[in-house]
Amino acid sequence: MKKNMLHRVFAGLLAGAMMVMATACSGDSSSGAGSAGGNSSGEDSNFNESGWPVVNEKVTLKVYGSRNSDSLEDWNDYILLQEMEEKTNVHFEFELVESSSYAERRAVKLNSGDYPDVIKDGLTVTEIVRYGKDGLIIPLEDMQEKYCPQLMAAYDSDYGKTVGMKATATMPDGHVYTFVSSGLAPFIGLNRIGCINKDWLDAVDMEVPTTLDEFTEVLRAFKTKDPNGNGKQDELPMSWCGALYSTFNTWDYGLNWLGDSFGVPAGSDLLNVTDGKATFVASTEEYKEFIKWLHELYTEGLLDETGFSQTVDQYKAKLAGDTTVVGVASVWEIGDDFATYDAYDHYVYLDSMKGLGGEEPAPYYNPYDGNVGMWAVTSACQMPEVAVRVADYFYDEAISTEFFEGRRGEPEEVGEETQVRQIPCTECDSETAYMVADPPEGVNTQTFRNKCCPASNFPYVCSTEGYEKYQHLHYTDKKAEKIKAIKEISPDPIGKLNYTSEEADVVNQVQSEIITYANRRAAEWVANGKIDEEWDAYLQELENMRLGEMMKIVQAAQTRFEENMK
Repeated sequence: MKKNMLHRVFAGLLAGAMMVMATACSGDSSSGAGSAGGNSSGEDSNFNESGWPVVNEKVTLKVYGSRNSDSLEDWNDYILLQEMEEKTNVHFEFELVESSSYAERRAVKLNSGDYPDVIKDGLTVTEIVRYGKDGLIIPLEDMQEKYCPQLMAAYDSDYGKTVGMKATATMPDGHVYTFVSSGLAPFIGLNRIGCINKDWLDAVDMEVPTTLDEFTEVLRAFKTKDPNGNGKQDELPMSWCGALYSTFNTWDYGLNWLGDSFGVPAGSDLLNVTDGKATFVASTEEYKEFIKWLHELYTEGLLDETGFSQTVDQYKAKLAGDTTVVGVASVWEIGDDFATYDAYDHYVYLDSMKGLGGEEPAPYYNPYDGNVGMWAVTSACQMPEVAVRVADYFYDEAISTEFFEGRRGEPEEVGEETQVRQIPCTECDSETAYMVADPPEGVNTQTFRNKCCPASNFPYVCSTEGYEKYQHLHYTDKKAEKIKAIKEISPDPIGKLNYTSEEADVVNQVQSEIITYANRRAAEWVANGKIDEEWDAYLQELENMRLGEMMKIVQAAQTRFEENMK
């Protein structure tokens, strides 16, 4: 318990040291909108511009947002929020909607005229731009600069600049309407990575490949030399699930990581930056060569024929089957996707491999992890300074990680009653790091998490270094090591793009259709090999679908992002 108490004392001293003496705004100290006095000032004000508490006498903010279905019914029963209220003197009156229906219910709520003080989470960029233009939510940047020293420190930190926190939060009109959240854990930034069965490599007497030519030879050996040793030719040399670069706005497992070897790294939106220009990679000659190479593998039977069509459940059943049948797999994380951490005894991550002509790879890594849809203050809020100041409470990395994963404590304290879910890390010698404890018997891990904390449903920040200091997930260490090496040589990816209302109208109309078309043609060409004769018609069809118009908008948004990064 000593370590936990020291953490809380230190956090309080640090917060106090960052603040200076309070000045104030006048107002009624009763609960409800307006009780902090808005923009007025005076010696008898209830509002403190700095230091804790935010107000001298308790006030209430009406907070609207989403909740997980198995979270606490009354969020004021979370001990973490009780601690926040005790420190800030701000009480939250929650109106929460289950996540499954939140988007629809949010739209109805925000068109009703019955506005809360704060919209806690879930706003899309399109909504932020529209509601900001309409005046439903108010600009926050001046108040953030005045009242949020922890947020400003995060903006100005090396981490904040690397992940583009301020650039992500800034809308096309130059205003900031929300509190951006960012938590780039050491294992984040690379959503798809290849892994290979090292037992099979031993069985065929080969090394982990470092070039595409070596990789092809390994796949051939996996197909013909019975590496799983069952006397059957049931091996799948390489398997994946979904579109070539993973399915847009869907969680599946594409072959994005192989595009690195052809100089066309990208995410599922098929966008990247080439020579300083926003590029749709599925219209490039390098992408064409990638597809042609995959077709050669397909004709030799080295690819899973169901890769483009199988469901995630079908794919994971192959990975977790009693008989090992997959040699190379596309994964998020080995332990998670094989459904056992024992998989690390059999599979290793692949490095980005040199291209067919010996070219160095261009590995994809995207550090722009910001969630921009958090904590918008509405025009109905009569105490916006309070709403802004209290949000800064969450921008303490130690506090953020508790709101992610549950309270810290000792092993004997773990449980739903105490809401303690994190215990001192037993796998390393860190004096500050905690790890997630096993849930009580019979309780699902995620259910236990949601009983202990709001689980990332408030503004937050946790840098990569912050995770290394406070939050250890040691089973991800091997992926983190790969990412650390990759990001040193990765080219700059496309930014976190914010569109104007007019731009968003176009992008929302055409982007999904264009990506779906490109993904369908890629799957067809891998199987039939007709990409050369059909390529020009394909490019023309993309133009007919308004790709050129969309890319002009993407470039404008990318230019704004780069300007805001400065």
